[in-house]
Amino acid sequence: GSSIESLCIGFTMRFHGFDDKLLDLVHHVVPIFLSFRGMENSLPDGIPKSRFDACCEILCRKYKNQGLKSSKFCRNLRLQSLRSEYWSAYSKLQEIEKLDVPMFAKTASHLLSSFGAEVLYHGNVTDVEAKSAKNMIEKILKDSGETVGLSKKKYPPQTMLKMPMVKEPMPLVVPSKEHHDPNTAVEVYIQVGKDNLQDRVLIDLLINMMEEPFFDQLRTKDQFGYEVDCDVRWSYGIMGCVFRVVSNVKSAENIVTRIDKFLTEFRVTLVEMDSTVYMEHLVALARQKLE
Repeated sequence: GSSIESLCIGFTMRFHGFDDKLLDLVHHVVPIFLSFRGMENSLPDGIPKSRFDACCEILCRKYKNQGLKSSKFCRNLRLQSLRSEYWSAYSKLQEIEKLDVPMFAKTASHLLSSFGAEVLYHGNVTDVEAKSAKNMIEKILKDSGETVGLSKKKYPPQTMLKMPMVKEPMPLVVPSKEHHDPNTAVEVYIQVGKDNLQDRVLIDLLINMMEEPFFDQLRTKDQFGYEVDCDVRWSYGIMGCVFRVVSNVKSAENIVTRIDKFLTEFRVTLVEMDSTVYMEHLVALARQKLE
């Protein structure tokens, strides 16, 4: 199979499966993607305007429906509040509604005029096969037109707002987009700092220790919500962790209070944890990383 996704820093294409003709798929898809280079006012051959219109319609529907689910709406608000510049689904919808073929072609051509390409070929392949794949992709890039490389140092910077050190949390309360939605979604985000290997391992280990008791206490025992979890967050090079609860029986205030109580009580659990239990978590995390 294959997929293509647009990110805030570029595009990512994935090709996966057990077929020995996987590189044939790469050889077919990548040139189509690069065919938008040099197209100033029209679409490449083989891509009709009806396809352009259909894609615009699909995106419009996607932007209109984005945020209807409370958990995703809450996640997007967290990311939006942490960025100095963020394009919401509503702002994207406004732009795409006035988009035409010449404007799209000109913008796409400009985006692809200078870029950097990073390729990972992972799986049961030999050195010879990997070098063959590398040569094939390099040839595709050269055949697509004059290529101006873009070094990592020139990649567009991605900034995150640094959260101030405060004793009390900074609440962000927003009503749901769907007024009849009975669910309340809460995310408690804790920002740690810039990415580094040692702190990342420590955060992974801490979440590994917390995730089971967090779910057991808030979901199984207290019935605070039907979606309860905690996880590590890596957002644009900044590490953190998040505690999530989606509930149709508890208020946001009650959920935040319960999460705070869990974190306070878990400090005691960490202090009193014996070496055997600690090593069990450490080994479990190591095995997870090696999978």
